[in-house]
Amino acid sequence: MEAVFLAAMAGVLWSLNPPVIKRFAGGMDPVAFNGARGIYAVLVLTLYMLVKGVAPSVRPEGLALIYLSALLGPVLGDIFYIKAIVSIGGGNAITIGYLYIFVAQLIGIYVLGEKPDAHLLIGSLVAFTGIYLIYNGGGESIRGRGVAYALAAAVLWGMSAVCSKLATQYGDALSLGFTRNVFLVLSIVLVRGLLPARYALSRNGFIAGFITGGLSFGVGMVLFIEALATGGVSLAVLPTIIAPALARFTSRIIAGEVVGWRSIAGTLVTVAGIALGSLG
Repeated sequence: MEAVFLAAMAGVLWSLNPPVIKRFAGGMDPVAFNGARGIYAVLVLTLYMLVKGVAPSVRPEGLALIYLSALLGPVLGDIFYIKAIVSIGGGNAITIGYLYIFVAQLIGIYVLGEKPDAHLLIGSLVAFTGIYLIYNGGGESIRGRGVAYALAAAVLWGMSAVCSKLATQYGDALSLGFTRNVFLVLSIVLVRGLLPARYALSRNGFIAGFITGGLSFGVGMVLFIEALATGGVSLAVLPTIIAPALARFTSRIIAGEVVGWRSIAGTLVTVAGIALGSLG
């Protein structure tokens, strides 16, 4: 149950991303903005480590896996996700993108040898049905290219989660989360120069970067990596689906979006699916 709680807390933090990005990061280059998010994640985690008097410790043989998790997830995966939002709308992009839980679970079962559990698989289907209820019927158009972008994000996120799980052999969650974000920043600086830093120093960049970077990429990812370490891929990815469910409500508070009966019903179904999946 510890893994479920940690992953769910990560999902709660991730639910802030869509409305905050929509309200404060509009017009920013998505690649450079992800770099700004990484900068704030590094700063928040550095401050925490200074207060705790600890230093990041990662075995060198795990660095390649950590780099892959950063490249596949917040670099490439998020770029495709943003492209999907632009092409087919946020609701469709979220619904398709969160197929990543099935991608990660399948890899966990067939590659990592995790034992398939009926409660977990059925719970995942129920939870995903809840997300479909929330976002279906929003009037957003479906186009092939946009669907391809969202599917690419789902596959990349799923692979990133598995790389993060494998990396847990080589360091603790805090060290892995810190190193992952350092790799993220360095990768984006190589292609966008100082633009991520300029975004980070702007007013809107600070607000969006701190919330969706310091809290999401930083604290949220450390919680998720710890969930992966204690519960495995198949179990840890399921509770994170609370993020798109709660995003409807955080969007109401932050961006003024309407919350209807479908959102409430879908959220209840999603929570029921997570609870069912956690019984295994």
